[in-house]
Amino acid sequence: MATAMRALILGASSALVLGLAPPTSAADATRTDPRGDAAAKYDLLSGKYVNSAQAFSVNAKVANLQNVTTQVRVSFATPAMKRRNSQFEVYAKRARGGARTKVLYSRSGGTWDRLNCSGLRATWKLDQDRFVVRVPQACLGEGVGKQTAYTSIGLPNREFADTLTRTVVRYR
Repeated sequence: MATAMRALILGASSALVLGLAPPTSAADATRTDPRGDAAAKYDLLSGKYVNSAQAFSVNAKVANLQNVTTQVRVSFATPAMKRRNSQFEVYAKRARGGARTKVLYSRSGGTWDRLNCSGLRATWKLDQDRFVVRVPQACLGEGVGKQTAYTSIGLPNREFADTLTRTVVRYR
């Protein structure tokens, strides 16, 4: 009887402590991917997505990001955009030696449009095996809100080697 009472008290106190814990931010989400499911230089291990009032970004970890030509694609859309077959895509390319390009596209139906986006950034951190893509919310127009995102990596003009997917909710 005493053991059952202790278990009940312990369970109730644990539930109380967990219930009082602050909620995690709905604007942050982390997605992990198994190691070894792609060639090491294109093997995505994790991605942290942040959907803040200022920007939508992904900070991704690669098993062994190398100084080779690499392309990253970050695709994302709100539920309303997905219902209309619309989305945003950022293509960021890093050539061997460091030349970089980054482009934001918007798709509506079957039509793709290149968008001018001041503040669009793609940062390659080879020493940390990371890349960061950041899109200011000002570039998204009506596409601000809950985002479903996909991040892919591989060689330019070829099939992507590995992909992460995650849903992120924007906060105000």
